[in-house]
Amino acid sequence: AALGEIDRAEAVLDRFVPRPPEPPGYAETIMSLRWARGEHDGALAWIEGPGARMVQEPWRGVLRARALAQVGRRDEALALYRERFSDPGNRDMLATSSYALHLGLGEIANWVVLERESGGDGAEGLAYFQGRIATMTRGGFGLPVLDYYRAVDAALRGDVAAADVALGAAIAGGWLDPITLDTDLVWRPIAGAEWFVRRRAELDAAIAAQREAIARG
Repeated sequence: AALGEIDRAEAVLDRFVPRPPEPPGYAETIMSLRWARGEHDGALAWIEGPGARMVQEPWRGVLRARALAQVGRRDEALALYRERFSDPGNRDMLATSSYALHLGLGEIANWVVLERESGGDGAEGLAYFQGRIATMTRGGFGLPVLDYYRAVDAALRGDVAAADVALGAAIAGGWLDPITLDTDLVWRPIAGAEWFVRRRAELDAAIAAQREAIARG
C-alpha cells in the first residue's frame, strides 16, 4: 500500500479471512487503503461498523479518532484521544508496541495538534512524545521512522528548518509512507510550503524507484 499498489494490496486482503479480534495491524491496513484512495468517510464507516469488532482497545479508539479527524469531526476526535490517553498505560502500550509506527507516537502528535486547536497548549502530550523520542534514541533505535518522528517533533515546535532536515533524513533512510504523511495532522497547515512540497516529491520519487527495483526483481 505504501508503494501505491492499492489494488494489489486489496486483492491480498480479499483472500484473507479475518477472525476477530485480529492484530491491530489488520485494521490499520484496511483503513490505510481507504485513506490512500481518499475514502475518508469509508474508513470511518468501517471502524465504526464491521471493523469495531476486529481490533481491541486502545488501538480501536485511536484509529477511530484519526478517522474522525480526517472527516473534519475534530472535536469528537479530540474527546476520544483525551479519553484514551488519560490512561498512561494506554500511552505506553501504543508507543512501545510493535504497531507504534502508526498507532503510537503519531497518535500522540495528533492529540497535541487537536489540543492546540481547541485553545490548549498540548504540553502533556508533547512532553510524552519528546520523552519517547529520547528513549528510542538512547536505546539505539535505528529505523528511519525515528527521523520521521523527529520531523514531527520539530514541526510541533515550529522549527521549520529542523523539520525539513529530519523529514529529508527519514526519506533518504528508506521511510516510504505517504499515507502517514497525508493523515498526520501536524502537516496540514504547512502542506503547501515549498520545502514540504519538495520533500513530498522526494518521497514520491523514492517510492517510484522502489517499485522499479521490485519489478526488475
